[in-house]
Amino acid sequence: MNIRRSALALKDLLWKHRVELLLLFCGMAVPLILLEDLMEGVHRQHNWGWDEQILQQVHGHASPRKDFVVYWATKIGYWLALPILGGAVFFLRHLKNAVGAAYFALTVFGAWIMDGIVKIFFGRARPDLWTSILPETSFSFPSGHSMISMALAFAIVVLLWNTRWRWIVLILAPPAVFLVGLSRIYLGVHYPSDVLGGWSAGLIWATGVYFICRRNLRAALPQKDTYSG
Repeated sequence: MNIRRSALALKDLLWKHRVELLLLFCGMAVPLILLEDLMEGVHRQHNWGWDEQILQQVHGHASPRKDFVVYWATKIGYWLALPILGGAVFFLRHLKNAVGAAYFALTVFGAWIMDGIVKIFFGRARPDLWTSILPETSFSFPSGHSMISMALAFAIVVLLWNTRWRWIVLILAPPAVFLVGLSRIYLGVHYPSDVLGGWSAGLIWATGVYFICRRNLRAALPQKDTYSG
């Protein structure tokens, strides 16, 4: 498999399922709008409810040692993001699976692009309850880290489902996705509803892309444990 084949497979998936993908995007917007409107209504009434309460409770457990761990975990995670994605692409290339690579790109990079669009649409300001050790300047809702980590975990589970590796991913993925969201709250750069919105959007997008592309994937992915062979 080469990059050109993967790009052509991605183009084919996008063109073949353009209507379904557009409907998926519109369907994603509905629960996000409802959640964001609910929380903004609470915020406008100056009764921050659980959103701020959770932020304050998590911040109440902050310490210099935890700050150090979260700071470097976030930095290292950011630095490793591209190598991890590159490794996944290499993995798929080794399998000569252009459709799998196209599905992976559509799920993960689609979530990344969609996060930027949705952030601009809602335009929610970041929390400003304390000075973060890793401040952010973009909009707050939804949490891109939470959204993309959810989509990434889902895509990897799908691609490894017919292998023995799926059990490792199924065990490690949920706590990893949870810790990514928790770190954003700990840093004070997202409200809990931002994280919840990111998880929801990532799961809806990844699930929708899978069901839209499932026939292509079933024909492309191995039916036996040939990954670990």
